[in-house]
Amino acid sequence: METVGKQINSNFYHNEIANAYHSTDDMSIFADNINTYNPKFVIDAGCGQNIWKGKVNNLVGFDHSDYPDIDYQLNYEEYDNLHNPTNADFVFCLGSIHRGEPDKNPREECLKNLGYVHKWLKQGGVAVMRVRCDVELAYKNKQTPERRFLHLWSMADIVEWQQRFGFRVVKPIEMRMVKLDSLSDSDLLDFEEKFDDPKQQQIIQKEKSRRKAGEPVIVPSVLKTWYIWWWQKR
Repeated sequence: METVGKQINSNFYHNEIANAYHSTDDMSIFADNINTYNPKFVIDAGCGQNIWKGKVNNLVGFDHSDYPDIDYQLNYEEYDNLHNPTNADFVFCLGSIHRGEPDKNPREECLKNLGYVHKWLKQGGVAVMRVRCDVELAYKNKQTPERRFLHLWSMADIVEWQQRFGFRVVKPIEMRMVKLDSLSDSDLLDFEEKFDDPKQQQIIQKEKSRRKAGEPVIVPSVLKTWYIWWWQKR
C-alpha cells in the first residue's frame, strides 16, 4: 500500500491513502476519470475541504462542518430541503454516509441519507460510495464514546439497501484498509496529528513503539477499513 501526499490547494495539505478510492480510480486519476463521463451536475455530499471543486466538472459540495471552501454548510436533509435536486450525474459519498447525528440511530441515519442520494440521482446516475465497514471489528472494538455516532456497514447492509432502492453495482465492492505498518515515518506523524480519537491514537502510538523497538509485524495495525464501490440508479 502506498500513500499519496498532495497539495490539493493552497490552503490544505491532503494526505490520503491511495486506495481510499476504488482500484480503478485512485486519488491521482479520480477527477479525470469522473470527467470522462462529461457530467453536467455532481454533488459531493459531505465534501469536507471540497478538494474536488474545480477539478471535477460542475461539482457542488456541501458539508455540515464550516470548512472555508465548501459551497454550502448543510447536512443531507438541509441540502435536500433547500435545493431538492433530482438530476445529478454523480453523487460522491466519500466517507459521509456512515455517521449519524447526535442522539439518533446511526444506521437509521445512514439509510435516510442514502434515500436522499437515490432521490438526487437521475436515472442512470451513479453514487460513488466509500463507507466504514465492519471488518474493523476484527481489529478493535468500535464502542468508544468518540465513535458512538458511526455505523460500520456490513455486506448485509449493502445487499439489503441495494435491493430496497434498486441500485445496481457498476464497480465491484472492494474492501480497503489503512495499515499503519505500510506508512512512512513522516506519514505516520501526519496521521498522529490528524486523528484525535483516543483509540486511534493508541493504535498509532503502538505502531510507533513497534518501529522504535525494531519488532516485526505480527498483526497489522489497522486504523480504518472501508467498503468502496459504485452504485447506479436504475
